[in-house]
Amino acid sequence: MESMQLSYGVTIEQIDGQFVVTIPDLPEARATATRFSDAFDAATACLESALAERIARAEPIPTPSRILGCKATPGTAIASKALLHKILLETGRTVADLAEKLGKDEAAVRRLLDPNHPSDPGELSAHRRGAGRPPCPWRLFHPWWRIALRSSRRHGWQ
Repeated sequence: MESMQLSYGVTIEQIDGQFVVTIPDLPEARATATRFSDAFDAATACLESALAERIARAEPIPTPSRILGCKATPGTAIASKALLHKILLETGRTVADLAEKLGKDEAAVRRLLDPNHPSDPGELSAHRRGAGRPPCPWRLFHPWWRIALRSSRRHGWQ
């Protein structure tokens, strides 16, 4: 997985006075809105719902394709749960493996993956780290972050 960001391309079409929102990477994700401005909220809600369903059914989370144009990004909690789920599937680890590595109860780790259970994003980052991924992986790939990190080290800020 080259990027850990879950911003999916969105298509919005006007059909019979309704704005139909689809996410090509997630064929099950469809929504409608009466106004164009509401279509973006519908896209986010639709994306979060589709990701939650995939997590609940233990299906793989697709990597977002590079579609130019409108994008929808899920909220922090569901995005973190989806990334943790994706990492576990890609690395072949189980929830029991992760719980053992973190020294946590397996039920607690299962609750973290449950899309209907509220979780602290900081705790999810710690578990992503335990799954073998850095807590904020975009920092490793984004060039401005590397420049800022070098600059802060040079000035003794870190």
